Amino acid sequence: MEYIFNSIKIDELRKRTYFLYKDAEEVYAKKPLAGIRILHCAPLTYESLCKVEPLALAGASLTMTGYPSLSDHPEVEDLINKSSIKYVRDFNYLNKDYDIFLDYNARLLQAGTPKIGTVEFSQLGGEIYKKIHLDYPVISLDDTQTKIIECKYGTSELFVQAFKSITGEDLNNKNVVLIGCGKLGSGILEVLTKKKAKITIIDNKAMAFEMARYYSAAFIDSKEVEKIKLTLKKAFCVVCSTGINNLISKEYKLNPSDFSDAYLVDMGGADEFGDYFPEERILANKKPINYILEHPFVMEYIDPIFYAQNLSVYLLLDKMFPFAGFYPFPKELDQQIVNIFERNYLKPSIEWHKIKGIESVDVFKKEY
Repeated sequence: MEYIFNSIKIDELRKRTYFLYKDAEEVYAKKPLAGIRILHCAPLTYESLCKVEPLALAGASLTMTGYPSLSDHPEVEDLINKSSIKYVRDFNYLNKDYDIFLDYNARLLQAGTPKIGTVEFSQLGGEIYKKIHLDYPVISLDDTQTKIIECKYGTSELFVQAFKSITGEDLNNKNVVLIGCGKLGSGILEVLTKKKAKITIIDNKAMAFEMARYYSAAFIDSKEVEKIKLTLKKAFCVVCSTGINNLISKEYKLNPSDFSDAYLVDMGGADEFGDYFPEERILANKKPINYILEHPFVMEYIDPIFYAQNLSVYLLLDKMFPFAGFYPFPKELDQQIVNIFERNYLKPSIEWHKIKGIESVDVFKKEY
């Protein structure tokens, strides 16, 4: 079997996957996606090439478009251009004739309508698709246990590495305010706890309160604006991980002067600080800071959710979602992926479904 991309870096990443290439030789031989036209949108990274390669090996007619504001990587772009995969940087040059969209942050809404359906990767994109009329099925990956794996371990680990790379500062024993403590925020919370940072969580959900209690962090309800303002003034670093556009400017009506000299970080994949904050005031110009790294994902942790999006192509083709509308990724498949991942990498540390009144969320712990 010949791979699509000829790169030592891609070779190394392939070895670190469990899901994406598991049946690569079989699909390469059978070509189950022959004739299927797929438009794929994602930040251009070496990891995203590992994601699309199995689709191309399965025979799909694949077009990629990037996300330059997050990751603009000339070497990755060059690898695509040397392959059989078509790359279109400018949406205006897309041919608008595709069977399936694999979307990120709902950017492909600009590209027309897929003939079969869409699979949306991100929380922000899922929220956008929920609010619009749909003439085709859209599968969302955000509300899955599989997504927690990537958010809690992959992105959160790289957050600390990228912060050090940009600022030269360490977060040990520093006052850090974490706005939003969901899938991503809980992972950042765990990493900051290991750094012995003095953490304050701002959120309004019961699960976030329980996370604060478990990790001995301070907690402020997101409605207590005056208390929040006092806390922000003392912060060394403020991290937003909500995925909500314009949250700080519009909802809290805060501006840069409310933050003193604190480092400000958008991690939720949206412009969370919003209109009142110029790009240069936010680390990495308002993009999640892990994207400044050559490898903004940890392959072992992004592998399961990448696989889930690829698998959703087959679900759409098998008409598992025959009607137009917004659908979550099937829970049974989600649980199967998590179970396999647990056996290979992790073990459960907290079973949130046993905490009365808390939405069922499994939190994982590394097996050392």
